Amino acid sequence: MLEAAGEYDIDSIWIGRDLGYRGNRRTGLAFTDDVHLDIHAERWGISAPRPTKGGMLAERTAAIVWDILSRVKDPVFLWNVFPLHPHEADNPFSNRPHTPLERKAGEEFLSHLISLLRPRRLIAIGNDAALTANRLFGHGEVIKVGHPSYMGGKRSFWLRWPVCMNCVRRDWGLFLLGMREHRKEFAAPNTKPQFFHGARPTCFRCLAGNRDRATRCPCPGK
Repeated sequence: MLEAAGEYDIDSIWIGRDLGYRGNRRTGLAFTDDVHLDIHAERWGISAPRPTKGGMLAERTAAIVWDILSRVKDPVFLWNVFPLHPHEADNPFSNRPHTPLERKAGEEFLSHLISLLRPRRLIAIGNDAALTANRLFGHGEVIKVGHPSYMGGKRSFWLRWPVCMNCVRRDWGLFLLGMREHRKEFAAPNTKPQFFHGARPTCFRCLAGNRDRATRCPCPGK
């Protein structure tokens, strides 16, 4: 996947903290559970055989992140400060924060990744990711958003990026209903949140980086 990404002009790297046992521990890919593994691979024009057996597990954070990514057409690479799954001793089905030593090791990988992909900006998802992103990418643009798994983080994750007011007004109802649906556990692997019928997705330029407010909003219909 990294080789495939190297062929693109990467707009941003979205950075989380570390892998969780329910989602990306099973796939090895940041913010990607069993349900979204194929979609992740397809974005880079590759295939990714499922590495686990049995039923597919859905993770709430992965669902929220990929709901946003479904609206983003520019190349985005997903990563974590610590790209492995830290867990409690003798309990691989648990999560714990990574240690300072693990963070230091992870930052070396991330630093090399930034040098290889040369993204325009970093999207730091959560406080831990923001600290690392600012330390490693202080010369560039770092946008911090709340982690969607925490109270208030879902709203921040949707709305922290600079967007035009037309898009905010148009998608506000979609956001409210979508977040309500995301609070529910998924009843089936392919279940998706229900949004207002006919709502148009926000274009990437409005969602994640149109800093020039004098530029006419490029969303369709305006």
